[in-house]
Amino acid sequence: MQQERIETEKLILRRWQESDLQDFNEYGSQPYVALRTGYDTHTSLENSKEILEKFITDETKWAIELKENGKAIGGIGLEIRNKEREDIIKREREIGYTMNEKYHGHGYATEAARAMLEYGFTGLGLFIIRISHCESNDQSRRVIEKCGFKFDGVTRYRDVWKWDGVLHHFLNYSLTADEWREQESC
Repeated sequence: MQQERIETEKLILRRWQESDLQDFNEYGSQPYVALRTGYDTHTSLENSKEILEKFITDETKWAIELKENGKAIGGIGLEIRNKEREDIIKREREIGYTMNEKYHGHGYATEAARAMLEYGFTGLGLFIIRISHCESNDQSRRVIEKCGFKFDGVTRYRDVWKWDGVLHHFLNYSLTADEWREQESC
């Protein structure tokens, strides 16, 4: 069964709700967010509503909410990459996240990613969690390093990321449950 809520020191990770529309639109319409994540920039409140409706029904996508004021400042998920293979679904997922640029540099993405790692390894019993970032996204690289991921290699000219008209290289990382447990015990 899907966990519905995770609390950290400063954040609540939870399922998306219709009441998140204004916050979702606020960060989804920021060109910088789209540039760094590969998502299309939201063009209107109606466009954000269409996307949010899909997120609400997708159990792999969570809102990142600030505890102090209830504002949804981003999203995170443990996404399934190969939905056709049940054995892979039970073994591995990929973390993806977005964050309102007003909240960059406060450690929120790292805090949310660490919570997802714990949930993935202890709650879902995953063997491995993967993550990647565009070569120019140093902020994501720092989050990934802080979370202890191991570098796997480069996907050259990743063809699904054409948001700025240019194909980019992506850096790929992973972390196994045993590696996570080892670093958590330190």
